[in-house]
Amino acid sequence: MKKQLAMFCVLVLSMSLLSGCRITSPNDKEFQRDWVDSMTDSIEEAAEEWAQDWEDSMDEAARAWSTQDENGVEKDHYWKILDSEGSEIGTVTDPEQVKAIDALLNDDGHPGDRLAEDPGDPAYSYVYCQQETLKVGQKEEDRKYEELVRFTVSASEDVVTLVILEDLPSLLHVDLGDFLTFTIDVPAETAEALRVMNQKIRDRELQKLYLCVIHGEMEPPEGKLKGYILKDGDRAQVRVFDKPVPSGRTAVTLYRTLKRRNGLSLMECDLITGRTHQIRAQFAAAGHPLLGDGKYGRERDNRRFDRRFQALYSYKLRFAFTTDAGPLEALNGREWTVENVDFVEEYFPRE
Repeated sequence: MKKQLAMFCVLVLSMSLLSGCRITSPNDKEFQRDWVDSMTDSIEEAAEEWAQDWEDSMDEAARAWSTQDENGVEKDHYWKILDSEGSEIGTVTDPEQVKAIDALLNDDGHPGDRLAEDPGDPAYSYVYCQQETLKVGQKEEDRKYEELVRFTVSASEDVVTLVILEDLPSLLHVDLGDFLTFTIDVPAETAEALRVMNQKIRDRELQKLYLCVIHGEMEPPEGKLKGYILKDGDRAQVRVFDKPVPSGRTAVTLYRTLKRRNGLSLMECDLITGRTHQIRAQFAAAGHPLLGDGKYGRERDNRRFDRRFQALYSYKLRFAFTTDAGPLEALNGREWTVENVDFVEEYFPRE
């Protein structure tokens, strides 16, 4: 591709130079006509190939950004939260919280937004992480998440800076991503709500409780799982260690057993930290992988219970603010609970 573009530029330059030259050959008019025709054909062929490569690249980028797979199934997504230094401080995976942030950062709701000049110092950043398009022959559990865009909220100004993180095709060796960084004015209440939500998540004033089903029984039935999680990018997994390791991050999960039946246990989990695959990896490291987990579990056990997807669900969200919540104060003291979770009804039916 680069070779073709270089040839294209050389040909264009050559034509522009030769247009001012005088050819003194006896057949200079015929030669010049044949030469121009030949160069024109070469340029057209190179341009057509470049255009096709560009179209293919844009199609690939469009598929990556689409919120649906080719079969129309919605891709899952979550938000990663970074502090002012760019370090990860947590993730937002709860469906209700994800929808709340989606709504705050959806530019369709702010038609009056305009570009701003000075974003000021950053307070927090939200990174939009979406499932990659499922490839042919790829297993669902091997599907990775891609960081597509980062929204940085100013600490002092009512502005948000948007940066495209997805690799985009280049145009004549110019990285289009360099041009896709925008700082826009947003309503004051939007900027303040984003700052407040970050602070509440960081200070654990939003409590998320999860239900999951594990193989076997935890002893003690109620307790704490603590370890150090290290990402393994090549395998799209994380590893759990008992002691600190370089680049490892502390992971703490509180758990309690709600029910036991047929070699399975229904657990309630409270994440003190929010690491990638935390619940799945920690229970697997404890010898009790989640039912249906093809990445960290045992396939033969999952087949026995005819479960293909991990039995894990964020079922309760509780707002318990201890400090002023500004525009989110109306949520203080409220709680949302999902009453019917499919795997609870299937494996722990009411008697």
